Amino acid sequence: MPVTFPAVGRPNNDNYQRSFYKTDVSIALKGPEDRWEFALIGKNITDKLTASNCTASNFAGGLVLGGDNSGGRSPSAAGFSEAECNADSGRSLWVRLTLRPFK
Repeated sequence: MPVTFPAVGRPNNDNYQRSFYKTDVSIALKGPEDRWEFALIGKNITDKLTASNCTASNFAGGLVLGGDNSGGRSPSAAGFSEAECNADSGRSLWVRLTLRPFK
């Protein structure tokens, strides 16, 4: 399982995410001598949401002069710090038209 951030003994192993795969597809139609191209592009078509970067901090106690939770990778007297993760983009569909009039 991929690790989202290094930590020791997190509850429910929340610093690991299950294995996943993402699928991208595209199809293009080109004109004679490549003067134009029309493409349909699909990114992450399975719409799998994953975390790309995570960090642990004392968000609930305040980031500056917060409570007694250190916000580190291991627990303090108050327990574990919160984990904040940035999610990768979900499904996206694109249409691309390319013109090359001077080729």
